[in-house]
Parts: sequence; structure tokens; C-alpha cells
Amino acid sequence: MPRPNTVDDLWRYIDMRGEDECWPWLGSWGGRRSHLMPYFSAGGQRWIAYRKVYELTHGVSLLGSQYMCHSCDNGAHPVGCCNPKHVRVGTPQDNVDDAKSRNRFGLSKSVVRNIRNLLARGHTQQNIADMYGCSRETVSAIATKRTYGYITDPDEEEQLVDIQHQQ
Repeated sequence: MPRPNTVDDLWRYIDMRGEDECWPWLGSWGGRRSHLMPYFSAGGQRWIAYRKVYELTHGVSLLGSQYMCHSCDNGAHPVGCCNPKHVRVGTPQDNVDDAKSRNRFGLSKSVVRNIRNLLARGHTQQNIADMYGCSRETVSAIATKRTYGYITDPDEEEQLVDIQHQQ
């Protein structure tokens, strides 16, 4: 029977590459299916792995209200970067502002267009949700344009241009 993890075992689950490279998480993942996070458990406690790495390398204890903002955009699945040089402490607002400034807030236009294309080709909403790691409800909202309705398909854009030229 394997022995339980100790906090020192955290490092066994990290592929520590070059000093400035992402350090991928090799351990367990948890959280929402659409946003999996690297988790580490030891001594009856569970942490997001890169938060624990930050605490250990900086000698601090983070508050629950403090967020970790990744400069590499690889905090979530499939990488789960644990390089302490790639994270900084921030507020929830810092995290939202950071996401907006780097255009990673929600799904990209190309992903939304691909989802619509797959729907038009007969793929099921659940199949598409599984492909993109989002919920079936998200795919449904994209299909009916309840969300991302502002994203037009390329042929719709051409039609809009033609209408504008006719006026």
C-alpha cells in the first residue's frame, strides 16, 4: 500500500524544466470539468498545486481571497504551470483585468465559430462540449446565440458588408 503524501512530495509531481519555462503539473486534477486545476493533497489538506509551490518558495501563507495570476497563461489544464516565477499574487479584479488584457476571457472567436460549424455538420452538443472541455449548456447557448451572439460567422460578415454597400 502506498504511503500518504507529505508536503515535501509536492515536488515529485512537477516537471521542473528550465528556470524560465513552464513547469507542468504531473499529479491529480480537480475542479469544474470546464476548468480543471492542478491539485495536491497531503496530511488531510488539499491545495491548488501552484499556490502551495508559491507559498513554499516565498515563505508565505496566502489568504483565500488572494488569487494567483499566471504570466504564462498555463495555470489550468492541460499544463498547470507550477513555476513560481510565472505567478504573482493578485485580487479577483486583478485576475479578471489580466484575462481581459490578454484576450483570454471566455472562448475565442475561432472556437465559437468552430463550435457553430460542428453543430451545422451534425455533431451533438455533448460531443462538442467534451471536445472543448466546456458544458453542454455552453454549447447550447452558443448555438442559439444567447452567448457570443456578437461573434458573426465569416459569411454573415460578408452579407453585412454587402448590405452596407447597398445602402
